[in-house]
Amino acid sequence: MAIENTPQGNVTAQSAAAAFEQAGVSLRHTNLWLDAWHRLIRNKLAVIGGVLVLILLLIAIFAPALMRYGYARQHLGDIAVRPNSTYWFGTDLLGRDLYSRVIYGCRISITIGVLTMFFATLIGVTIGSVAGFYGGRIDDLIMRLVDVWYAIPPLFFAILIMESLGRSESHLIIALSLTSWPLMARLTRAEILSLREKEFIKAARLSGGKSWQIILRHLIPNSLTPIIVAITFGIPTAIFTEATLSLFGIGINPPIPSWGQMVSDSVQSFREYWFLAFFPTTALAITMLSFTFLGDGIRDALDPRMNN
Repeated sequence: MAIENTPQGNVTAQSAAAAFEQAGVSLRHTNLWLDAWHRLIRNKLAVIGGVLVLILLLIAIFAPALMRYGYARQHLGDIAVRPNSTYWFGTDLLGRDLYSRVIYGCRISITIGVLTMFFATLIGVTIGSVAGFYGGRIDDLIMRLVDVWYAIPPLFFAILIMESLGRSESHLIIALSLTSWPLMARLTRAEILSLREKEFIKAARLSGGKSWQIILRHLIPNSLTPIIVAITFGIPTAIFTEATLSLFGIGINPPIPSWGQMVSDSVQSFREYWFLAFFPTTALAITMLSFTFLGDGIRDALDPRMNN
């Protein structure tokens, strides 16, 4: 039905045009990330996990202000005291306040997890992008090196690095980063291979874009979905690996506390002093579950097949 050329018809046409323009604005603002956010906040477990992760990050940042005593301060008159109003989590076998050590251990564990995945992502995404973009012999050479690196048992490799460099937080981050990047490289390469023949990449090449510009501006931003999910799951994995290394006696140098080290120190006296292992183990379990819930929620939210 045509709109008549009358004042009323002009008003109707203008109203329709305004409606289409407004709808267009709404459509432009509706994208993958906004849809993913809406799906994420509808996932109750993911929201719970996200809130707990935020709390853990705040504890890690403000740990010195939240501690009641110094994490290395010894109360020689209060050795292995059970939880009470003075020492909320009790004291360890050296008279150190367990609550303060658990709080500061949160900073150490979160720092190790976040920095490990930062460096692993930096290395893995760079190598995976180069391999996926150029392909051919370069891809074959890089991926064979990745396969060889991936074949080395991560825990064994981390132990070798720690024994070679010495026990410290920075050395532990290096060790865990060097064992975590191959997975990121594989994920990135797979995404780059699926994107490099797309029309918008061909258009970028024809417009004279340099290789590094295409990789940074087009390929990597469009490959973020699996990378973000891998980072979310990688952080608790790094924290748990640190705890495992501490159980073997290879981790952070005392008296700096980490949850894994605290559990390791309490193994022999667990039956008599249950609280020495209970609180750091609980903190470790809450952290693992929080990141797992959040990671599951992010994975489902970023899946375009999820419509609910």
